[in-house]
Amino acid sequence: MSDATPKEKKTKKAATPKVEKPVKTAPAKAKTTKPAAEKTAKAPAKPKAAAPAKKVAAKPKAATAEKKVEKKPATQKVSIQFRAEPGSKVAVAGNFNGWNPREFYLTEGEQGLFQIELELVPGEYEYKMVVNGKWQADPAAESWIPNPFGSLNSVLKV
Repeated sequence: MSDATPKEKKTKKAATPKVEKPVKTAPAKAKTTKPAAEKTAKAPAKPKAAAPAKKVAAKPKAATAEKKVEKKPATQKVSIQFRAEPGSKVAVAGNFNGWNPREFYLTEGEQGLFQIELELVPGEYEYKMVVNGKWQADPAAESWIPNPFGSLNSVLKV
């Protein structure tokens, strides 16, 4: 008999090398990502139930009711002429164009006669001529009126 205890007999057995069998695994799947727009997109909101409509008594329409059509006021052509040095830049500005000196330039004719035709609603207008950037009253105007700047505005009646 051997001197080894049963416990030692178990441990003294010849060690056999353990061979591991390869484990079969499924091939790795590629990760799929949603485009950024899909990630942030939310499902469309469900429409809320409409509140019950309030009942309002309908007003009877008159049988002869006519549609009101706003007509634009009739305009009239007005011609403004002004004499200045040939080659000048001449414009007219007034309360008919918000005093804009770059909106209505006069066309140069013969011998320094500048002119323009405007279509204006009948009424009374104040204006000034702007010659090479300098504001001045029109000497051919029907009349003049003092302005808050201490000079005169020309008056045009249409």
